[in-house]
Amino acid sequence: ITPTGGTAQVINVTLTVTGNAVVSATPTTLSLTYQVGGNSPIATVQVSGGGAAAGFTATAASSAGWLQVTPTSGTTTNSGTVPLTVSAVPSVLSALTPTPSGQPLTGTITVAGTSPATGNTTINVTLAITAPLPVISGVINAASGGTGAVSPGELISIFAPTTSNNPIGPSNSVQLNSTTCPNPCTQVPTTMGGVQVKFLPGGYLAPLIFVNAGQINAVVPYEVNGLATTSIEVLYLNQTSNAFPVNVAATVPGIFTVSGGTGQAAAVQYDASGTYQGVNRASNPASKGWYLIIYMTGEGVVNPAAATGSVTKPVSPIPQPYYVPTVLIGGQPATVPAGAYGETSGLVSGVLQVNAIVPAGAGTGPVSLSVSLGTASTQAGVTVYLQ
Repeated sequence: ITPTGGTAQVINVTLTVTGNAVVSATPTTLSLTYQVGGNSPIATVQVSGGGAAAGFTATAASSAGWLQVTPTSGTTTNSGTVPLTVSAVPSVLSALTPTPSGQPLTGTITVAGTSPATGNTTINVTLAITAPLPVISGVINAASGGTGAVSPGELISIFAPTTSNNPIGPSNSVQLNSTTCPNPCTQVPTTMGGVQVKFLPGGYLAPLIFVNAGQINAVVPYEVNGLATTSIEVLYLNQTSNAFPVNVAATVPGIFTVSGGTGQAAAVQYDASGTYQGVNRASNPASKGWYLIIYMTGEGVVNPAAATGSVTKPVSPIPQPYYVPTVLIGGQPATVPAGAYGETSGLVSGVLQVNAIVPAGAGTGPVSLSVSLGTASTQAGVTVYLQ
């Protein structure tokens, strides 16, 4: 700058030309692992503006909406990086199970600069879901608690090891009720709480009555009739248990008791005129000539044939086992009138009801009770109370 009559002044000017800030993110791949019932997996992504302050957005996309990222927007710093947290949506994660194919779920996170910043990075995210294999440790007759062979239509209980982390069902119990089998319930479901029970060979699915992590109550499909052996598998969380082998017998009768398969039978009683007299127990013993209504399972196939899992209707003819029940009360033969035995109306086919008349010489107090079907007899140690 040269003034008139003065000294010239020199002003030095510098112009620095820069491009727009470029946003980037690392890493560009993430692999998450989740075990059903465990903690939610978490990972971190670092966002950089290349040494400049730059605005950015972060967007998650995935099948079923399982993937999330926080925060979803921000501004980088002149130095260092900004962390993003990558995780699974809790409400979605709780419903996820391993895929049948074993392939992980996939998703992406897109980090993009906001104007004037540029840059776009896609992070590929996978989620591998695992679950402990269900393990069967034992199978018993649901009435008697006996082990060994099973019969078509028998109610059984399946157990997982008590000291392992190999559940055969959900931690919260699910049972047969108006929700799992809406009224009128005519066919007991074969899937409950994410559980299925399969009988091999043939892959026949068992009707389910109760499931939880340690126990399943199910009905042996009638389709195993004629087999010498069968194997039981539990399917849970798309995982298949060990195949548990059992023999198949025509009948494996067991009497339902108040607890544990021995002691007081779960029986009701009617007097000789047919008037209901309540539940048989020490404080309410049966008199001679009364009818004891005995509930059992393991009677085998019935006639007329019943469909696996069907609920018995109160119509004639009531399906009956092929063997006429022989009843001993207090060691004395008890009369079972013709037609006074058969599948229990309103319950799943496989629950047998036997109406026996208390014999005169059966004694008093707690006396023994046994029922035979063909050459097979019910468990020892079952009692009823008589006066």
